[in-house]
Amino acid sequence: MADTVYVDVSAKIEDWKHDSVIAVANDQALALLIEASTKTAAAGLVADGDAVQFTLLAVFTCLAIRKYPGSVKRIVIDQDYSGEAAARIIRRKLTALLRRDDPNFKGKRMNIKSVKGSRADRLARAAYKKRTPVNGEITLADVISVMGK
Repeated sequence: MADTVYVDVSAKIEDWKHDSVIAVANDQALALLIEASTKTAAAGLVADGDAVQFTLLAVFTCLAIRKYPGSVKRIVIDQDYSGEAAARIIRRKLTALLRRDDPNFKGKRMNIKSVKGSRADRLARAAYKKRTPVNGEITLADVISVMGK
């Protein structure tokens, strides 16, 4: 299905010393750099008690989906964090963010499972290793625009 996009992040979000790359891909592809300094500053914006890595995964995914040039009906996010509780938190947070742009977006249009071998997986890894260029960057201003801080 061409309207299903796959999302992967290379270098864990909570790896505060290294940049990350988030890739969204299917019939089109997009790779965005997230500098370590942006991740660290964004972590400071997360409400107390919220899981930082889950919140930031939702925020970064929302921003990448907004910048993706193709149609998006379904989203498959790589399962970097195990457990149903993690998946539920990520799904809830991302659904709330995506509903700002599409009030009819339903959480059931999103899956969290392995995307190993997908175009998004290959692109995220290649861009992280600087074998292919990124298409842009997620900045702290982008994060603030989504988080409303």
